[in-house]
Amino acid sequence: MQGDVLGKTPEAFSILPLDDSRTTRLMREELQLRDRSKSQVSYRSHDGQFYPGMMSINRVRNEHGEIDHHVIVLADLSAIPAHARHLNREVYFDALTGLPNLQLLTQLIQESIQHAEAKQLPLAVCSLDIDFFKNINDRLGACVGDSLLASFSQRISHLLFGDDVLARVGAMSLCCYSTTV
Repeated sequence: MQGDVLGKTPEAFSILPLDDSRTTRLMREELQLRDRSKSQVSYRSHDGQFYPGMMSINRVRNEHGEIDHHVIVLADLSAIPAHARHLNREVYFDALTGLPNLQLLTQLIQESIQHAEAKQLPLAVCSLDIDFFKNINDRLGACVGDSLLASFSQRISHLLFGDDVLARVGAMSLCCYSTTV
């Protein structure tokens, strides 16, 4: 990989600023003033596809203050949206059931209350608890309990309408809210 890029110019990689003329001009001006510049770009990878990136250019001067060479660092930004989606899923959804968690449910209910009040619409919230769930976990093990909870959650989810939301709010409890009362 290193041999593929050393000594090559940005043109060899079809690196394009996101706003061609304006961004190129600003990068050149910044490079003249500070000997460095950074900008979001689109670049063509070895597979021929274009990807988003962050390009940093640094001038390196010799002992006489003359420009000796430039160092260009190109960081691939294409994985950032997928990583952000993964983090969002980790923060707002229960890993076992895939349902929204208490944090997301709280936000959604607050938004629904405001909407329901503004439009004078009904809103229902109900709590669901599986009776004797602790006994199931204790007698049959956590794997069976997890499987039961995931199955129960899925079955309840299939009964919901429209914008109704089912969330896992505790180890053995779910909460549902509905705007279609």
